[in-house]
Amino acid sequence: AEIAAVEQENVRVIFSAGITRLFGEKNRLTELEYMEFDSQSKTAMPVQNLFTASGRFPELIFVKAETEAEEGAEASEKTPAGPLRWEAYEPYKNPIAFGEKGLFSENDVLSDYSAAIRAIAAGRRAAASVHYVMYGIPVELPENVITLRSILQNVDRVELVQLKPRQIMPLASPKETAVGKELEKGFTEETARSEASRCLQCGLICYERSEGFVTAPKKESAA
Repeated sequence: AEIAAVEQENVRVIFSAGITRLFGEKNRLTELEYMEFDSQSKTAMPVQNLFTASGRFPELIFVKAETEAEEGAEASEKTPAGPLRWEAYEPYKNPIAFGEKGLFSENDVLSDYSAAIRAIAAGRRAAASVHYVMYGIPVELPENVITLRSILQNVDRVELVQLKPRQIMPLASPKETAVGKELEKGFTEETARSEASRCLQCGLICYERSEGFVTAPKKESAA
């Protein structure tokens, strides 16, 4: 009954669909693209505003959108630049949301900034996604990425990775928290870089190995 009522007000409700791209000019949103999950078909529609639920703010990569005239013209023939037009892509999904589509899928509400390790992971996904966009590679996770649904053999060690302890987050004292200070005091630039260099080694076990993968003789193992 509620849907029928809003449709009487010329409101169109689209079910089983997700927003896949946004388009704009200067500081204005002008268009969005959505995909219907059942048919996988994509549709573009003009928009002026995008309202999101509280606490849901998508991570986006913004790139300059070339017009058809710019794409077909030689460098010497290009006309003076007009208003900046842009497109917004989403980075590939967190592995926990593997297979989900759209900017606001079920697990996108989860924050990636609740801890330094998760922030590093979010930055890594963003950097990889920017690389994919620049080279025309689809912005999506590889098929063999490990997810919560993956079935794996037991892994008891990782070869050729230097043993390096984690950086422990310093905590505020009871006096500091009593006056409103955050409990976690954060890393210095030096400790953040040290922890990031350690975490970036995790790529050695983030993807499923093929049957032809051969490890080198054991030398060192990770903690």
